[in-house]
Parts: sequence; C-alpha cells; structure tokens
Amino acid sequence: MGGYAFTGAIRGCKMQNAKRRTVEPLTTSLFKLRSTGRRLVFFLIGLSVLCGSCNMIGIMGSKSYYEQKIPAELKLKDYARGGVLVFVDETGPGRGEHTLRPQLTDVVGTYLVKKARIKSENLLSSNRLWRLRGEREDFSLLSPVELGRTTGAAVVLYILITDYELYAMDEQGYYGGSLVTRSMLFDVSSGRALWPTEKAGRVVEVGVEIETGGREATLDRLITATAQCITRSFYDCPRPQFRSADEKRDYGSEQW
Repeated sequence: MGGYAFTGAIRGCKMQNAKRRTVEPLTTSLFKLRSTGRRLVFFLIGLSVLCGSCNMIGIMGSKSYYEQKIPAELKLKDYARGGVLVFVDETGPGRGEHTLRPQLTDVVGTYLVKKARIKSENLLSSNRLWRLRGEREDFSLLSPVELGRTTGAAVVLYILITDYELYAMDEQGYYGGSLVTRSMLFDVSSGRALWPTEKAGRVVEVGVEIETGGREATLDRLITATAQCITRSFYDCPRPQFRSADEKRDYGSEQW
C-alpha cells in the first residue's frame, strides 16, 4: 500500500508540474503580446507626430498668395545697360492734341524704373523722339530698330496703339473708354524681337465702364492699366499686383 501511495504522489506532482508548464508559457505569451502591442501603439503615435511635423514644416515653408511672384518673361534690366527707348506709336493719322503717346510713354517709363529696376540714366528721354519727329519728314517710315539706331538705344520697347475710345456718358461728367495696344521689344544690334513669343506682339486691352471723376481720371486709368500690363512681363511681379482691375483681355489669366 505504501508503494502505491508513493507512486500516486509522484504522479500528482507530475500532473501539477505539467499544468504549471502549460500555464506559464501562456502567461508569458500574453505578456509578450501586450508588450508588442504597446510598442506598436507607441510606434504609430511617433509616426503620426513625425508626419504631422513634416506637414507643418511644409505649410510653414510654402509662401502665401501675397508672397508669391509671377516670374518675368524677360528681365529687361539685363538688356538695359546700352539704353532703353520707349517708342509709342498709333495707327492712322493720329489724334492731334488728343493723342495718348506722350502720357503713355512717360507712364511706361516710370513703371520700368520703379518696377523693372531700370536705371533712370539707361532710359532714353522721350524728347529725342519728339525732336526727331519734327526734324525728319520720313519719321513715320522708320522702323523701331531704325529709330533705336538713330537715338543710340540698345533695345526698343515698341508700343502700338491700335484702338482708343473715350466718351462722355451723361451730363453729370461720367466717362467711359477703352485702349488697345500691341507691344514688342527689339534688340537694335541684331534687329530681332526679344519679346514676346507671339509674332504679332503682346496685345493688351483695357477698358473703363464708368468713371465718375471725369475725363482726366478716365484717361489716367486707361494709361496706368496699360503701362502695368505691358511692363509686368519684365520683372518678377508679385501675384496680387499682376492683374489690373481694368484689364479686359484674359492673357495670362492662368497665372492670377
């Protein structure tokens, strides 16, 4: 009987040890699983923080609309050292005292100096053209390149007024009007066009539907808008300033 009791006790101990060995691996596995889960959670949290930081850096590094600039089609200041001549012409016999040539010439010159950073000493005086116009009977037959050679310019910004209209709207002094130009930039030495890519020149069309300030205010708007739309191609123009409120033609609208 004693032998059987001893054998039974041994069997009991073996069964308990077997149960303990079965429980211990299961407990260890559950612990490892929980540890792996925690590490995975921490990894995902760290990854999300890192991605958020990258996005924030990207947002902080990108320029706002007001800081963005439209790249110049041609930087005129790189060609201006030898002298820039602004030559404004018009189709037909001209409008006499109502011509816009002097005003448009002056305003375009002002924009080139202030916006395109052309040195004022490199901008040829329009007085040369007015004197030449009076001295030469064949002035109207001279090409922009020939005028550039005569005046000693390196490049000529040729602006042709193709259409111009100014009209009173009522007895209260309200005015409206429109102005259409076609422009090209010529290299005098080679005689070739430097700008634009369009063979017929860059067309700018502006219009004033109604101006309550009278005739002079209407003219000022037409001339200023035209000068802005022509000269903006020659410097890196801030995006908010690229388009004129009075511009009618949709050239470059995809850049606004």
